[in-house]
Amino acid sequence: MAFSNCANWPKLTFFFFSLSFFLLAIGMQPTSALYETRLQCPGSVCIENGEVDISLLLYHTNLSVWYTKVDYVDIIYNTTIASAKDLNLIVTPISNASLSLQGKLPPAPSGFALQIVPCFTFYLLDAEEKAIGNETWTCGKYPYSLQIFKESLVECFNTSGCRENEICTKGKCEMLSCGLCEYVDNHGCLPYGCCDSRECELDSICADHECQKLECASSQRIFNRTCIDLNCQYDEVAMNHECMPLECAEDENPTEHACVKITCGPNEYAENGQCYQVQCAPNQEMTSDGCALLENDRHWLENRLCNNIPVVCRLRGNPWACSISVLQVHPSGSSGASARPFLKSSSRLLNRL
Repeated sequence: MAFSNCANWPKLTFFFFSLSFFLLAIGMQPTSALYETRLQCPGSVCIENGEVDISLLLYHTNLSVWYTKVDYVDIIYNTTIASAKDLNLIVTPISNASLSLQGKLPPAPSGFALQIVPCFTFYLLDAEEKAIGNETWTCGKYPYSLQIFKESLVECFNTSGCRENEICTKGKCEMLSCGLCEYVDNHGCLPYGCCDSRECELDSICADHECQKLECASSQRIFNRTCIDLNCQYDEVAMNHECMPLECAEDENPTEHACVKITCGPNEYAENGQCYQVQCAPNQEMTSDGCALLENDRHWLENRLCNNIPVVCRLRGNPWACSISVLQVHPSGSSGASARPFLKSSSRLLNRL
């Protein structure tokens, strides 16, 4: 397995094939020994003659092994990168062992990839964890590829040394390539809040990459993320995004979403937005001021008293109406609850003389 950079190294697993041959030589069933290792340089670039941090995890499926030494060797230059001696790492099927160590990289042409393998010195243990046979050693079969650079040719050691829209890759600052709905922030790509109104709620639209609530006029409503006119009826008015019925006065008529005042003639009155002709009673006559009692009835009414107050009326509109009626009377002179009503309250149809 080969890798071109030392940053963010993946976990590697190797097999000790030589261990199988060792076990065959001492008459035991061969099996594989496993390990996982990581190599990482400070920052994101490995520099010749620079340091490298190494982590190692050892485990076995059905063997017990005592590790006494671990070396990391570059098989290209046959150079030891790191070494840990006098170890006492016991690994069994139920117990793993880990190790951290630091190494020094050799000089090499810039961009050259070292091929590093771990080598192990160990004893095989019996069921009582006693050493079996002599100390032996073996190396991993698959090298770990580690690319190193000359420091003079390195533009950056980590991303913080680059501009905000760049990242440090193999010692060079490279421009970030963000997606269509992403933006650059602190050397990374972050998603926008939205890039299309379909990503927002039905009452919102995507503006400046943020979902923003629609603000429609009072005469409009929201439909599918759009402001549309209400189209109210002639006798309705648009109010707070709804069509509300007009409440016009008696002398007003609903016209084009508004109450329009009507003008009635001298002998007409307004009701429900319409002008109606005044109808005089049989004992009334039409005058320039409206309906008035005939002379005989007026003479009789002027000589009647209501709570010692002379009752003087002029009738208009509804023929049997009077605004100050407190006593029911009749031209014949009768009075009381059994009398046929002649005067009734109506402030709209009667004016006091």
